[in-house]
Formats: sequence, structure tokens, C-alpha cells
Amino acid sequence: MNQIGKLFFTGISGTTLKKEEAQFIKNFSLGGVILFSKNYENRSQLQNLCNEIKKNSPSILIATDHEGGRVQRFRKGFTEFPPMMDVAKIGSPKLCFEVHEQMAKELTYCGVNVNLSPCADILVDQNCDVIGDRSFGLTKEVVSEFASSAVRGLQTNNVISCLKHFPGHGNTSVDSHEDLPVINDSLDVILDRDIYPFKRAVKSKSAFIMMAHLKIPAIDENRITTVSKKAYDLCRNSLKFHGVIITDDMEMGAIEK
Repeated sequence: MNQIGKLFFTGISGTTLKKEEAQFIKNFSLGGVILFSKNYENRSQLQNLCNEIKKNSPSILIATDHEGGRVQRFRKGFTEFPPMMDVAKIGSPKLCFEVHEQMAKELTYCGVNVNLSPCADILVDQNCDVIGDRSFGLTKEVVSEFASSAVRGLQTNNVISCLKHFPGHGNTSVDSHEDLPVINDSLDVILDRDIYPFKRAVKSKSAFIMMAHLKIPAIDENRITTVSKKAYDLCRNSLKFHGVIITDDMEMGAIEK
């Protein structure tokens, strides 16, 4: 059972660790905890919370979504960076590196060691609000360059980065938080366009990749990517990736439905 527990991240209910939550994490040797806005009041509280979590499980990973822009769980006391599309428009990969370097320093100060970021999605569909300005841009070249800089900024400052949302969530207007997006692009297009930024950023040593909840018949006619061996094989083989593949949140509408 303990080995199974290592495959899971869990959320917690509030700004302190409840006794039953601590026991659950310890008993099942969970791999990680993910923190959201509901778990944050200020930097001192967050530091105490992370210390409590690690006291029960010293090797546990503590993760959050800290992209900048509208997806940033901790705000008060943290630098609030603009959306990554705005960062990329400045045209400086060095600045992007420095943005993520600062993010990493602030996260590690509080005890968070995994940033579920950056997005390597290309904004192909302009109506894709769920990605929108979270993407670095509209082309594979721009997204590749800046996603790679973001990975380096995090990883060289002791925060694990997680490229998302494989194999690319940018060509659908459906939000996978609510329902299942279907992408009907050919495999050749997906490999040449959508997977290209992941391939480039993996070379910058991203330790994690997040698998999206998508229906892509060109990859698997019968199963959505989250539960498709073909999708995971594509991730391993096309990227030569030997790190950790995690799923997007299993409580999202795309998979709950």
C-alpha cells in the first residue's frame, strides 16, 4: 500500500494541517501535497504549513500552480507577475529565466518544491480561454524558447518544474475543468506543432510533465489521454523523456464526466 501511496498527490482542507490529514499522509506514504489559494494566508503561515507536512513525511513533494497572471495561488507577500504571454512579448528569454528564478526563490523560502508550470501549450485556437494568456505565444518557436527559459529558471533554483498540458491544450475552446475537449488534428500536426515545445523544454531538464484530459482520436480512438497507454508512450518516445509524468487534477470535469 505504501508504494501505491507514492503515486498520489492530495489536497488538504485549510491553512493548517488537520490531525487526520497528517495521519493519512503518513500512513499511506503519499508522494505529494498540492496547495491552493484556500491553503494560503501569508508567507509565515505557508512556511509553518509546509513544515508540518514535511514533519510527517520528510521526503514529500509540496506543489502549487504558480504560473503568474491569473493562475497564482499565493499572492499577498509574493511577487505578482503578469501572464506569461505578456512576459514573452517583451522578447527576452533572459527576463523569463529571471522571472522564474524569482518565483523559485520565493517558493523555496516557504517550503514549496514543485511548481506545476510552465504551460508549453501553443495558443492555436484564439477562443481557448482556459489557456489564453497562460501560453507564451501563438507559434511553436516562441513557446519553445520561453518555456525552456522558464524550466531553467525553476530547476536551477531547486524547484521542480512541470511542463503542461501534454500533448497540448491550445487547439480547443473547451475547458477541461468543465468538460472533455476533443482535438481532431492529425498525429503529424500534433507531433510537428504541439509536441515541439515539450521536446525543446525537456532538453532544459524539466523533471515533470503533466498529461492533460483530452480526447485525441489520432493518438487513441478509444481512450482519453489521461488513461491511454498510447498517450504515455508518445510522451516517453517522442520526447525521450525519462522523468515523472503526472496527470492533471482527477477531479476536473473532463474526467469526472
